[in-house]
Amino acid sequence: MASTFSYFVGVPTNIAVIASAFILVTYSISGGIRAVAFTDVMQFITFMIVVPSIIISIWTVGDFNNIDGVGDRILDKMLSFNSISGTDYWTFFLLALVPSTSPAIFQRMIIGRTTSQVKKAHYIAGLIYWIFCLMSALIGIVLFVYNPNIEIDTVFGFLVDEFTYAGLLGVNLASILAMEMSTADSHLNTSAVMISHDLCKPFGILQNERAQLLFSRVFIFIVGVLGTVMSLYFKDLISLLLFTKNFYDPIVTMPLLMSILGFRSSPRVVLCAMFSGFVTVILWKWKVQPIVGFDSLIPAMLVNTITFFTVHYILGES
Repeated sequence: MASTFSYFVGVPTNIAVIASAFILVTYSISGGIRAVAFTDVMQFITFMIVVPSIIISIWTVGDFNNIDGVGDRILDKMLSFNSISGTDYWTFFLLALVPSTSPAIFQRMIIGRTTSQVKKAHYIAGLIYWIFCLMSALIGIVLFVYNPNIEIDTVFGFLVDEFTYAGLLGVNLASILAMEMSTADSHLNTSAVMISHDLCKPFGILQNERAQLLFSRVFIFIVGVLGTVMSLYFKDLISLLLFTKNFYDPIVTMPLLMSILGFRSSPRVVLCAMFSGFVTVILWKWKVQPIVGFDSLIPAMLVNTITFFTVHYILGES
């Protein structure tokens, strides 16, 4: 969001990051779940209208004279283990092979009226998700063919400058911003609810609903500040995504997946697996990643899984 704001408004990136965070935190605190739900609807409309229009614009406006050997060039880029970016791409590829969820998606699941409604909604969402993943991948491939040297942080600006019609510019910009804001505010709202309602309330803290609401708003502000600091620290989106995913996937994904698949164990086994994943992330980033250049995400998830089954059978859990 900040990159888009900075590119089109012409302000420095740091100012754009702070301004974007201020907008997100303000309406997340004041609007709550209603504001989040509204931007989620806007995100869906964005995907339904803007993504196909971008593909059509690229196809009609673009002049593709450099398509010879495009398959080899894309493969060379993906297999480029000599560069940090190549290993990061493979980390995301391997992560995509593992069924996973996120706190925001899980929140949507538990607010459903019935399990059949949740199942039906996820079947429909899954189908639409795959369609638009293919469309997004197609846009990336076409842009790579058109300009193999394009920088990641300038992709959207390059796309708009080269391929978007004048009348479509404002619609695309507003829609993309709504999409980016929707993703961010969903995680802000989910983290606040998890801390105030799911963590503090069971321990006898914040029993009053007014106190929970106040604490949630304060927590959103704190998370927003921390997110702003991280956005200013990391210089590219890939590194930022990998860093944030290390807080969740190596710790939560595998025990949750085992539970969904029907493999039951005890809380102490789950805690051991989660702790091993967390320790692996710390040690890998400290000692191993500077040498091999591969992120801690996948190795920590493997350690989490191995620890889960090892401790389960050593303790004789049933």
